[in-house]
Amino acid sequence: MGLHDEDVRSANRFVKAAVNFAVGKFLQMRLGELDAQLISDVFRQCGVTTTGNDYETTLRKGFHAPRLQEIAETRRYDDHMVTAAPDEFRFLPAIAHEHGLPVPSVRRLASPTSQGALSMLQWGAGAPQAVFLHGLGQNAHTFDAVAVTLQRSLVSVDLPGHGWSDAAPTSMTTLDDVATSLIEGLEALTTTPLVLVGMSLGGLCALALAHRTPMWWSHLVLLDITPGATPDKARSVHAFLDGPESFDSYDAMVARSIAHYPTRSPEALARGVALNARERSDGRWVWHHQSHDTRLRPRYDAEDLWGTLASLPLPVSLLHGTRLDSVVDDVDLMTFRQRRPHDTVLAIEGAGHSLQSDAPTAVAGYLDLVLRTSAIDG
Repeated sequence: MGLHDEDVRSANRFVKAAVNFAVGKFLQMRLGELDAQLISDVFRQCGVTTTGNDYETTLRKGFHAPRLQEIAETRRYDDHMVTAAPDEFRFLPAIAHEHGLPVPSVRRLASPTSQGALSMLQWGAGAPQAVFLHGLGQNAHTFDAVAVTLQRSLVSVDLPGHGWSDAAPTSMTTLDDVATSLIEGLEALTTTPLVLVGMSLGGLCALALAHRTPMWWSHLVLLDITPGATPDKARSVHAFLDGPESFDSYDAMVARSIAHYPTRSPEALARGVALNARERSDGRWVWHHQSHDTRLRPRYDAEDLWGTLASLPLPVSLLHGTRLDSVVDDVDLMTFRQRRPHDTVLAIEGAGHSLQSDAPTAVAGYLDLVLRTSAIDG
């Protein structure tokens, strides 16, 4: 739908007036940045004018219009690939400010695979030097603070059924299923050996991926995960993930996150929820990974995966937390050292399971060292 200059000017005035009203927040959640043309299109299709002096009345009519909700939902999410909202990077200036660093360039990419589109964030200019895989229930943005601190070219992937990646048509029941999708989606990016970083489930997927494509990687870094992870060790993680299937509101999701992770910054948790939640057509709020018919919880044999770890022909580092919610215990550390006697084990004091959230500077510092000493910089 084309727009005349006057329409755009009117829409811009309308947007400025909207900011202080509830509908402004409503549109931000669904449509991202308050883009004048997009908002004008939506409101015109709703039969709500964007001119006149009574902005509040117009806004409240628009806010309650069922057609607005339908269009907004379609614009943000469709039945297949979930298109990234243009506002998904709105928190980066705050993160960069917290670390006293500039905001790196970043864009969203999507690669087709046999199981649907694999979405990812590409940070920095030039060929990527590292690939990041997040944990269950997270998405590529979980590494935002690490990426900002690292200030290098890298790719952070949304695992299948997470973030903005498609869910597989059928449930992925093995780590090899996930590895196949990752191989198809990442092949074009791996022109030189990269550092592979995997946290929690992403670390287990990284083991399967590195086993099948060892020539792609110069180093594997595991963040608080080993093949020895068990449901009991991860009970704190599962207590959060296995909570309500849906919530009354976005605020309820934030409140649950703050209650479950009292040691983390409420501001950081609110940012994470904003980037990992969506509102269903019935008005209930769900996590991205809970909105699909198929889920990603692959099974694996621990002893077989320990064997895979031992056989990898590349350096492997294990970084782990020291708090009780870490899923790496003394037995896991001993087993890792037995299987990889020449590799590095590093404890991140005061951090729990989500090292990238609890200690992004420490994680970035170690990764910078790995990158400096790897074949990439050689």
